[in-house]
Formats: sequence, C-alpha cells, structure tokens
Amino acid sequence: MRIFIVHAHPEPNSFNGALTRAAQDAPSAAGHEVVISDLYAMSFNPVSDRRNFTTIRDANYYRQSRSYASNHPGAGWPGRPRLRFWARRSDKCIGAPLISGTANRT
Repeated sequence: MRIFIVHAHPEPNSFNGALTRAAQDAPSAAGHEVVISDLYAMSFNPVSDRRNFTTIRDANYYRQSRSYASNHPGAGWPGRPRLRFWARRSDKCIGAPLISGTANRT
C-alpha cells in the first residue's frame, strides 16, 4: 500500500513530529511505501493570493473566490480549489489509498 502523510509543524522534534515518524515507521516496517511531505521544510506559504493562479479573468479586479473555479477547468467537480502547490506535488500521492495529515494546532 502507498501512504501519503502531510506534516505541518515548524519544530521537527515536536510531538507532531514524533507522531509523523510513528505514522511512517509502523507501515514501513510492514512493507508499505510511505511518502511524507513536510510543509515547513518545503517553505509552504499557506496564504492564498495571486501567486496561486496563472491567469485571472479581469486583471484590474482580482476576486479570489471566483478564480478558484474559473482558472482550473476540469478540476473534477465545479468550484473545487486546485492550487498550483498541490498540482506540482500530486505525484507523491498518486496511487496512495491512505492519505493522512498532521498539523500544528496550537
């Protein structure tokens, strides 16, 4: 089985980091393939703005909520947000039936 884990915490030695390592170790020991995306290590910016879109409808007026659906045709269903960040990294989770995530919830 392929497992994709998203880790998002600034401190690798935190409790969240320990949970991520445990979530990786057990399936790996059982022979499963585990891929981890560490958002902080990748310098992921959680703020969505113009940089997430290659085109906009009206260059003089930017409305983010409309850009999500209009700039990503064929995203699976109408209005589904599809940011370039995930498109660039989607190869990590292709074929992964189990997708997990840990996040900084302080």
